[in-house]
This record gives sequence, structure tokens and C-alpha cells, in this order.
Amino acid sequence: MSGGVFIWASLIVIAGSMSMAIKFEPLEPWGSGGDTGDQDAAKAEFLDHIAVGQSVRAAAAAIGVKPRLLYSWRKLDDGFSAAWSAAEEAGTDIIEEEAFRRAVTGVEKPVYRGGEIVGHVADYSDAMLMFLLKSRRPERYGVSAKGASGKTIEDLNLEGARDALISKFGAVTFGSKTEKISS
Repeated sequence: MSGGVFIWASLIVIAGSMSMAIKFEPLEPWGSGGDTGDQDAAKAEFLDHIAVGQSVRAAAAAIGVKPRLLYSWRKLDDGFSAAWSAAEEAGTDIIEEEAFRRAVTGVEKPVYRGGEIVGHVADYSDAMLMFLLKSRRPERYGVSAKGASGKTIEDLNLEGARDALISKFGAVTFGSKTEKISS
């Protein structure tokens, strides 16, 4: 690397109705006055992979470098670090669209009869739908949301449940003679 601060340019291309691709290319680094070589090409290719939702490990493998090298570049190059963050945001948007599709639109799965496809059925992911609701409305669907009892998880007193389990375990292990264990 020839030093300096790099500015990473992004070209946004609309491809389809909801998808977008971002192409990252390094602009001329400040103070370098020339070609920055293979490292900048590798960085740009890596960012392209991250921008479509790939993991760091998969993107590193695709460009033939170890992830730790990419992390060191990120630490040393503020421009690359900022571009990496932008690429992750774009990639996360794509992943979120796919999660939404699986939860709400569903995935077409074939229906077989006698070894042949006789139709298709939409398969929805209830777990993905709940995950999306928890992330978008944590106050209503999150971990601390109130259940049917009106209590939050933090409000529940689990001592009675614990004592019942200890009692059952004791009955199975030692016969019917068990004592309540206090904390």
C-alpha cells in the first residue's frame, strides 16, 4: 500500500424491483499520485461480496485472502473501514429482504404425489416473522414484552418451578421422601 487516505466510491445500480447492487472502487488516494495495485483491487472485490450479503469469511475466500488480513486493512485504512460498513449495510438490507420474503410472501415448495410434482404450496416461516417483529417492535414483541399474564420475564418468580422440579427429581431418585430445598 502506498499510504494515504483512500476514498471509496460507490455506484448504485438498480437491478430488479427491490434489489440493488453496489460496486465499490477506490478513487485516487490522497497524496499517492498513482496506482495502488492489487491490494486496492482486492479490497474493492471484497466490498462487492460483502455488499451482496456474504460473510467476511466467504468474501475473503472468494478473493483468496485470509479474513485476518482484511481486518488489519480495515484497522489501518479509515476509508476502507467506512466502505466496509456501508457494504455491510447494503448486504444486510438484502438479507433482511430475503427474511421478509420467507416470512411474509413464503417460499414455493413442490407437492409430490406418486413421485411426481402435482403442484406447489407456499411455505411461510413463523420463526422468521417473529424475529422480524421482535427486531422492529421490541417494546411489544421483544424479550421483555408482557405475556398473557401481564408479567414480563423479569417479573416471573421461578422459585416455585424450581422447587417443583427438585421435588420431582428427588421423588424419582430417592423415593417419595424429599424436602424443600431453600436458597
